[in-house]
Amino acid sequence: FAVTRDPAQFLEAPTIRPDPKFILGLLQNEKLKSILPAACYPPDQLPKSGWLTGLAKILLGQATWILAAGLGLYLLLGSIGWGRGALGFPCQNLLGVVVLLAVLTALGYVWSRSVITRQTVEFELQSRLVAHFVAENNPVRAAIHTRKAEALRPQP
Repeated sequence: FAVTRDPAQFLEAPTIRPDPKFILGLLQNEKLKSILPAACYPPDQLPKSGWLTGLAKILLGQATWILAAGLGLYLLLGSIGWGRGALGFPCQNLLGVVVLLAVLTALGYVWSRSVITRQTVEFELQSRLVAHFVAENNPVRAAIHTRKAEALRPQP
């Protein structure tokens, strides 16, 4: 295509097709497993965890509180700056400040009452995958995702 600029050559099927046995041999090679990305593994096999995995799981578990602390710090520093007149808000027009505080309070209230966490979203995804593979008549994949969904089921 690059030489002749003929679109028919660009759209025709490739002449060299990879051998599936060769590709499967590469994916199952023990020496290469350490450098393969997680997408190359079946969904029920996770690669070995690294040394930062524990810290990442702790941070993901506390993400809501970390974000709430950042929002609280932002509000505290903004209030101090507004009180000192450093932000340029005129003290005569308090309606904008009241509306801003009301919106932030409503956002905080709704956010604190929501049950959306990483675990609930993953559980929902795995449950939908189970329903999809059951509908596709693929019981092996459905069983894999059922096990993952059961492991992620939110505790009451």
